[in-house]
Amino acid sequence: VVVLAGGSSSRLSSLTGTPKEKGGCCKAMLPVGNRPMLWYCLKNLQESRFGDAIVLTRQEEQAEILAYLRQEFPNAFQRLEVVGLGREAETGKSRGDFEEDDVVCGTAEALLQIKHLLVTDFFVITCDVIGPVDFFSLANLHRVENAACSVYLLRRDYLSEGASEILDRGAHGKAGKGGKKKATPEKVDKDANKGNPVAIAFEETETLLLGIQDRHSISHGAQLAIPKLTLFYHPSVFVKANLYDPHVYLFKLSALKILEDPKLRNTLTSIRFDLVPYMSLMQMTPQASLWSSSRLDCDVFDELLDSFDEPHKKREDKEQDRSREQGYTLANRPEQPVRLQRQTVLHTPQLEKKR
Repeated sequence: VVVLAGGSSSRLSSLTGTPKEKGGCCKAMLPVGNRPMLWYCLKNLQESRFGDAIVLTRQEEQAEILAYLRQEFPNAFQRLEVVGLGREAETGKSRGDFEEDDVVCGTAEALLQIKHLLVTDFFVITCDVIGPVDFFSLANLHRVENAACSVYLLRRDYLSEGASEILDRGAHGKAGKGGKKKATPEKVDKDANKGNPVAIAFEETETLLLGIQDRHSISHGAQLAIPKLTLFYHPSVFVKANLYDPHVYLFKLSALKILEDPKLRNTLTSIRFDLVPYMSLMQMTPQASLWSSSRLDCDVFDELLDSFDEPHKKREDKEQDRSREQGYTLANRPEQPVRLQRQTVLHTPQLEKKR
């Protein structure tokens, strides 16, 4: 599990201060309920019985976080590492208050810097996730579908009201004495910027993610794009916009090949804003074969059988045939992409079903 704990968060600057200020603290060590925010995330991982955890933070905050974790979680994990990212990796790219955090480099770039520490499929979670996360359901979906990336989303129904509105409704929603009329609870409009809202496109089974875009980008002119090639495979597309992205992802190890591509290295800096939308946009195209191969994938046996049946047929010829997208019609459909290219979504967690 990779824990992103390097942000100072410009939206919490009044609480965290700046790194240069005396007494300032990083976002991960911000106290919530008399415990640092990072404690809840690692406690979640410990209760879910994860063995390895890699915490990414700023280089100047590495010693503080490492000392705290050694004190609070001495034997909780088989491997618990704290990696500090230096200022030399800073890209200068800014998204204002709606960037994931004011980090020394993008979240996707941070994964590329620790690729030597990752040997299998891995979770990515931010340090500000407080509360239970159904890791097992996401992992089961990821394994059954053999997906390249799986995204964990929550319904935003419970975010439509704040704590004060719920308490007020509970106090005034009952029929009072003296013949007073029962108060009618007013409908509270959802804040478009609350809880990292996203809009997604999916197919009938509600597991294959065909497109994703954050609501902030949509409000500033961005679109929820669905390629025409995707409609060949899934002509029926459904859209939901009442979902919340808590920044919990599960990636196949071969997905790191995307970040290693020199043509994409300077454009895919954020996991939420860049990498996940890019994978959903390109998963049906021949370019997705870049991340569809891995030494742990069972599809290698299919390739060996094909090579025995047709020893003189080269793989390059097959890729050239797949790349002729302009000649695709309903009568001449493109070849079905392998499952390893697909992106799945879990947007009905068990936590929501129990309510």
